[in-house]
Amino acid sequence: MKKAFVLTLVIILAVFSVFSLSSCDEDSLPQEFKDFMGGFSGFFEGLFDDSASSGGGSAADGLEYELVDGCYAVTGYTGDSSDVVIPESYRGLPVTSIKSKAFYDSAITSVIIPSSVVSIGHGAFEECGLLESITLPFVGASANGERNTHFGFIFGASEYKNNWLVPSKLKSVILTGGSFIDEYSFYNCSHIEDITIPATIKEIKDYAFSECDSLEKVFIFDVAAWCNISFGDNPLRIAENLYMVGSDTPVTSLIIPEGVTAISSEAFYNASCLKTVSIPNGVTEIGTDAFMGCSSLESINIPSTVSTIGVRAFYECKSIKSIMIPSSVTVVGASAFSGCTSLTINCVAKAKPLSWDNGWNYSNRPVNWGVAVDK
Repeated sequence: MKKAFVLTLVIILAVFSVFSLSSCDEDSLPQEFKDFMGGFSGFFEGLFDDSASSGGGSAADGLEYELVDGCYAVTGYTGDSSDVVIPESYRGLPVTSIKSKAFYDSAITSVIIPSSVVSIGHGAFEECGLLESITLPFVGASANGERNTHFGFIFGASEYKNNWLVPSKLKSVILTGGSFIDEYSFYNCSHIEDITIPATIKEIKDYAFSECDSLEKVFIFDVAAWCNISFGDNPLRIAENLYMVGSDTPVTSLIIPEGVTAISSEAFYNASCLKTVSIPNGVTEIGTDAFMGCSSLESINIPSTVSTIGVRAFYECKSIKSIMIPSSVTVVGASAFSGCTSLTINCVAKAKPLSWDNGWNYSNRPVNWGVAVDK
């Protein structure tokens, strides 16, 4: 194939030479030949143009690109703006990666990375000491989450223990994708103040936000999705304040939407902002530690579809004064209401069901048995 291409090119050049030698007057050349040779002008320009052959380029916004396997990678930034928005496409092709050191020592203060990006090189934002906000579609090196899943990777950290390399001015992290947040992903990111969790997240693993001592706000898009997350760690444990995206005030009255069938373990762990919670019919389980530490919670209903109240589900909910447990509840875990110092418990059951844990009311809160439910 290569030999045929070279041979064709030689023949074209030879024919062109013959006509050139026979006459220096372009008008004397046959029109068919001029048209034929004109068709190759763009080809020859591209063949010998270094920027075209490399597939690289620099956009007006200062982003530099390299063409890799039919997609563009961001390789550098020379722009003047401190707020960078990486586009989803460049020259009609998707932007899918950011190379290592692409923004090294840049003076940017914010960057938005689109969902088209599936990999970010080690240290892509290393030494970006002025960075205050970052929006990104996943945590770590790649969207598939196979390795290097710690947040500090893109700032030059070789492992989660080096997450201190994350810029100290970086206060806001907005995730827009991914299915999980891995163990120790944000370990010791002690300067981050708010985190946005997308509805795509299904699992937050153990110690994901350990030592994030400055975390104050957790933003979510979807309450139903939040209730279904499998929590090994929950950023609310530190932040205490839950926000809906677009709101500047924390959630105080939480309405669990229709269609939710379970409130996962630790879903609202330590959410001290909550004052009232409404749970719809259809929910069958309130998980372990689901509302643990919700110290401001004053009112919550347990619908007649609930069969399980998990261990420590309402532990240290000191502001609840009354709760009704319907006859549908067959399991109440140990210490479910421990530390609820103001609580009186009303039960439809006439006596403690055998399937309830013996330590379900460990704090010995007053219990009224056989309470009729208003129709």
